[in-house]
Amino acid sequence: MASSKRPWALDPCPEEAPKRMKFPGHSKEFVKSPTKRLAATQHRKTNRSKPAKCPQPLTKERSTGVESQVSGSPTPQEPIMDPPALHDAEHMELEGLGAAEMGTLDEEEAYDDFVQLVDEQYIAFVQVTTFLYVVQGFDSERRCGTALFYHLEARKSGEIDVRLSCLCPEGKKGDCFHKKFYRDFRESRFRMNEDAIKAEGTVVLFLRQMVGMDDEAWVNRFSVAYDSHSNAIRSRTIVTYEGSDSGGGKWSCIKCAVQCCAHMRKAKRLLDMIVGNLDDLSDAEGGEMSSFDETNEMYMVDSANTRSTDERAISYLPILPPAWASLPEDHDLYPRPSPIQPLPPVLSLESTSRTACGRHLYDPTRTVIQRDCTIYGLVGQSKHLICMQSCPSCPAVQRCFVGPDARTLGVFNLNNSVLFTHELLDDYTNRYTSSETPFASFVVSMARIYAGRNDKFVGEDLFRGAWFAFASLQHMAGDMWCPQCGEAPDTMIFDGVTTGFAKRHLRETLSPPTTIPPNPLVHHRTRHSGLQWLPGSNSKGPCTREKLANWIKRWGDKGLLPSPEHEQRKGELLVLENELEAMGASAIGKLLTTIYVLDAGKQDPKVRRRYRTVFEQLSANESALQMVNSLGLQSLKRFVEKPSVASASLLLDIPALMLVVEPAVRAVHHVKLIVDLCQWMAQRAEEVLTMLTQGNYEGLEDIRNSNDNGDNWKEVC
Repeated sequence: MASSKRPWALDPCPEEAPKRMKFPGHSKEFVKSPTKRLAATQHRKTNRSKPAKCPQPLTKERSTGVESQVSGSPTPQEPIMDPPALHDAEHMELEGLGAAEMGTLDEEEAYDDFVQLVDEQYIAFVQVTTFLYVVQGFDSERRCGTALFYHLEARKSGEIDVRLSCLCPEGKKGDCFHKKFYRDFRESRFRMNEDAIKAEGTVVLFLRQMVGMDDEAWVNRFSVAYDSHSNAIRSRTIVTYEGSDSGGGKWSCIKCAVQCCAHMRKAKRLLDMIVGNLDDLSDAEGGEMSSFDETNEMYMVDSANTRSTDERAISYLPILPPAWASLPEDHDLYPRPSPIQPLPPVLSLESTSRTACGRHLYDPTRTVIQRDCTIYGLVGQSKHLICMQSCPSCPAVQRCFVGPDARTLGVFNLNNSVLFTHELLDDYTNRYTSSETPFASFVVSMARIYAGRNDKFVGEDLFRGAWFAFASLQHMAGDMWCPQCGEAPDTMIFDGVTTGFAKRHLRETLSPPTTIPPNPLVHHRTRHSGLQWLPGSNSKGPCTREKLANWIKRWGDKGLLPSPEHEQRKGELLVLENELEAMGASAIGKLLTTIYVLDAGKQDPKVRRRYRTVFEQLSANESALQMVNSLGLQSLKRFVEKPSVASASLLLDIPALMLVVEPAVRAVHHVKLIVDLCQWMAQRAEEVLTMLTQGNYEGLEDIRNSNDNGDNWKEVC
């Protein structure tokens, strides 16, 4: 039986890979300097005219950047609606119309903290496409980031205004910190993104961060669209993969509560392109992957590849293990500091002081600055000044500074602003190895101790990241050995627990939810309301709408074809065009002929996919108001009355149509055909809306007659 030389055994990772790790500084106390507080307040009162500090530019190339952006757990966030759902008008607002003020002083102070944390890149605000951002939730009471991620859409409305839609809970109610931050910093940060070259990634890796104490565990977060043809904000979801790059990790999708879904398979394909082949979640397990251009629609943002916790820490020199876990043969790396000795008011730089990037040491010839910092100990916190020196290699936006290692003082320097005593971090090691205390319980107990001294302790996520970075410097590898077998015994016995489902819980009534009962309720005469763009007829066989859907499914993605296939497609389209003309929808047939016959070899594949999306929605077996709601109808009428780039940009409530109309009007290409289609859509949408609001649709009388004859109205409806 193997035994340990030490009185305790420290696992490399005491819990599962941390699932809610966020950036240092998530707690409200991250920066509490009165000078910074005053500066932040004045900064807000002057319309936040901060120096231009742009987010990382969007790119389609694979990045090797190391700037920290986002981390968090795959805790399920708010459910995202079905992909066909479009923008909800009540969630949108025009910047030109203004937004409701935050109101209370507490909310203003919370917003100041939010701005500071985003500015220092401890809360995520990451651009994933031209119009979409991934933003991190914010707890205004605790003044820290949450583990939830949401999508924010910012689309230009006309030439000046921008329309914002955020899926966070506050954003759905009205205004939120994410929208307010975009408005306040639009000119200095985001204006250039609105006019940039359009990038519409179907799968975007916006976070790749190492977790734990080794180089094998990573958390990867993706923003994934429902399919390559959808551009609505509600059609996207967050996919997370936690585990090693060789596979065997855990995949999760916020939208789908299944072990394998199309979103995960798309994310896996992108991760394969970046790190190599993963062993799990193969494409064959869940069906075929939708085909799309990987180069244009799958990419990683520049700042996605972030660093591990030990790389972010300023302290880097080896640290002595706690006295109770030391061995006689351990080397004395430095004199062990006394935990009761007072700490100096100023933490000075030394020759061994290093930057977080690890590329530069302290240079006595360069300028040294002093800033406030907080040291968290076992019985309370203390405020000090810390000496720093900017890194000559890293860009200023990375905020990389040389800082003191401070191990001889018994202090662990996490990020030059938040520091911890070795005594505090060793105390958690003691509690875990003796009673398996989790991080959450330890943080709660410390918060209660601090509350008795009118102080506030850091959050669980910040402490977890600090402890892992600290423990990685306590190098104790190779201290597990057997007195008889040495370091590598041939046989090892591990204790385990066997779990199972007891037979006593099994009953005859227990069955899968998909089981059909013997006498199920059957709805024999369920009717469609005929509110589709192309309502079906009573004749047998596929209706025109179904024929259009089948034709688009077969030919919609294909451009110029060889002569036999081209003639076949042209012949089928001619028959379909005649049927559409008979229904009064000739505008659809004419545009189909132009795109797939006359201009078959001229259309860009991405433009052709946009048209396909429009035709798919027009042939869908759903109400026309699913695509064009009442507000979208008003915008559509304004465009038909006066076609222009400005009026086309107002079609935000019909995103699929806007992506076709706006470029065409801007390039003066097929404008007449598109205006005719929009005019027909406006007329049909108004007819459907009138039917619903006035209760005048064809099936109503049939339902009344059936009910009078004694039929069950539930079956008829």
